[in-house]
Amino acid sequence: MSVSVPRERCYYYECSHGNVRLTYFIPPGILENLVKKGKLSEHAITDFPDGVDLDCTEPDFNEFRKTYGFSPEYKADELQDAFYAIFSSTKGWNTYRGTGLIHADELEAKIPEIKEKVKDPADKTDPKIEQPTTFEERYRRRLEGVSILAQNKKELREMILRGIDQRKPIHEQNFRSIKMSKGRKPQEVFSLLQNKK
Repeated sequence: MSVSVPRERCYYYECSHGNVRLTYFIPPGILENLVKKGKLSEHAITDFPDGVDLDCTEPDFNEFRKTYGFSPEYKADELQDAFYAIFSSTKGWNTYRGTGLIHADELEAKIPEIKEKVKDPADKTDPKIEQPTTFEERYRRRLEGVSILAQNKKELREMILRGIDQRKPIHEQNFRSIKMSKGRKPQEVFSLLQNKK
């Protein structure tokens, strides 16, 4: 029984009471194009014949870059912030439990708007930034970073984004449709498999 999968880049989200897990999906056709353009190792096609599911975390993005020579256009934290701003703009977001897909272009289009309003915590690895030498200075910087991250979360929650209907939950938003391959909907297949047990 074949399962319908996205034929376009998209993000899969899992939401539970305000917490979010975001995964970037790159379909096989796009992987092949990246290989042809020399932006991705051809081993990726062998290792991921059905496409890549890449958790939106810096460690996962870095590991994929080291292994296959490709890094997504946006940083993981930018993608997480963009989705959080979208999600927290929807009705009942902090009690919502569910999963879904959002087109990559839809999510990524929000990043410039969000970057204008959110502070970037100081990058500790930037050689241009003088590194603290005392424990007290390192501790103070860490607290500043935590404070900026908390302020950013608050800013993201308070944003009113264009194209998001605050009267509807995330699964009812009018997002751009994603082209899917032929086959049964994944929910349908998983339900059938569960009933066989």
